[in-house]
Amino acid sequence: MAAPNLDALYRAAFPLDRTPGLPSESERVNLRDYIDQTILDAFNVAPVFSDFVLVSERPTPAELSAILQIGERMDPPRFPLISDDCLVVVADDRIEQLLTISKTPSEGRVAYQVGFHIFKIDHYSIVSLNFFRSLIGAYEVISYPDCGLIDEYQLNGFGNGTIAYQRDSRRKRPIFLTRQGCILPRKQKKYLDTIKMSLSPIGVTISNNNLYHEYGKQLDTDKLDILALSPITENVTILRKNERGSVPTGLDYFLAACPLPQPDWGAYANPVKLGPSAKKMYSIESAELLTLNQLRALGKDRDNSWNKCLVEIEDTSNAESAAVQPVAFEEITPGEEPVRKTRERLLDGEGYPTDSKDLVTWSERKLGNRIIILNRARQALRKSKHADPRRLAQALELLAGPKLDTHLGVEGAQEAVDSLLLSLRMRDTFSNAEYLRGQTGAAYMINYAGRNLLLKRHLASNSSDFNDPRIIRIYYVYDKPTGKIIVGWLPTHLPTSQS
Repeated sequence: MAAPNLDALYRAAFPLDRTPGLPSESERVNLRDYIDQTILDAFNVAPVFSDFVLVSERPTPAELSAILQIGERMDPPRFPLISDDCLVVVADDRIEQLLTISKTPSEGRVAYQVGFHIFKIDHYSIVSLNFFRSLIGAYEVISYPDCGLIDEYQLNGFGNGTIAYQRDSRRKRPIFLTRQGCILPRKQKKYLDTIKMSLSPIGVTISNNNLYHEYGKQLDTDKLDILALSPITENVTILRKNERGSVPTGLDYFLAACPLPQPDWGAYANPVKLGPSAKKMYSIESAELLTLNQLRALGKDRDNSWNKCLVEIEDTSNAESAAVQPVAFEEITPGEEPVRKTRERLLDGEGYPTDSKDLVTWSERKLGNRIIILNRARQALRKSKHADPRRLAQALELLAGPKLDTHLGVEGAQEAVDSLLLSLRMRDTFSNAEYLRGQTGAAYMINYAGRNLLLKRHLASNSSDFNDPRIIRIYYVYDKPTGKIIVGWLPTHLPTSQS
């Protein structure tokens, strides 16, 4: 009798679970803080599996929430938390999924990358992925990882082009090989059909006896085992039948060992066009369950329900101070009557926000597209309730103005930077990101326009205590291809070797 595979037994008994816990009771000040902290926690954990797709039409988080809940008919119940540009799905006090939406330039226009991040591989996550793939085509898919290779080799589910695709160093997706079901009993054939459907949103799934025997000839396999081919190594992993569920044993560990990298969508002036093979492999040709207008309507209903939940807990600004004369946020030209909104965003007498959660909107209107504040930084800023929003705004002005000008070669820009740093009592230094990267995970890594960037520099106030409410840390990098300053975190410390 062969010795038992202890590694397989372990993986069956202890599935990989990276789901972050929800904020503690002490952190649940109100629903808005709860949502912000939950989203931040999701951004700071490496998922078990991620996938990305580039689309022409922007899906809203509420629409993505509707897509996921169309396929949900299982316990425990899932609850979506919706933000401006992302969505988290929680269940049993754990964060199970994170979906993100970000702008990406493509062919001289704006496209949208949708990221799907899963912290635990189970039946629900597989069902969610399948519904996501079936409906995302309504937003007009432009590209997805490996779509160009799939068309190049005219890949199909019966094995055509598989060997060339498997050997291509550009490949990013895993390949899953199964035996052909026609030679198996009906029950086993049905099992393999179910597994192929489950794995198809994750990688390229092929049913071919010759390929199965070729890649598995040195392995001790059962007729229902799946052969998983990593894009990173030459190793072939056996995924065993899971007697306690529909997800093959070991799939989670396999995926965690070969994460799909954040896509570089290529030369944006010449994006990859989807051909017949890529469309069929991604189920785009059959993505007609709902039209875009129907998804918009579902999203609008979901958004209205969500906003009603937030209305009763929306905290109002209180900026009554003798030193501050509040005016409406929309009042830009002196002498105009302020335009009142449901919740006024207040500026002080010099036009700076009096509440840190208004800084992003202020920055977009005042500083334009010279500076980009990424999603993770926005969530951290909203949660911070910083004690000195005026100084934060002035620091962002410094980055978007003279600091950016130093990179653009404007004469006298460095002198202006030095002068403003002196008046703000701040310094502009390296963040030690290169040294800390190996100790702090991905905290100093960001992605912008499909490229991974390191937050090499930061603006820092003289306060350095982690718990000092006046502390300012703005971690940023200059992105040469776009000529912009990219802010990846503010206004607190990122983790260091001492934190």
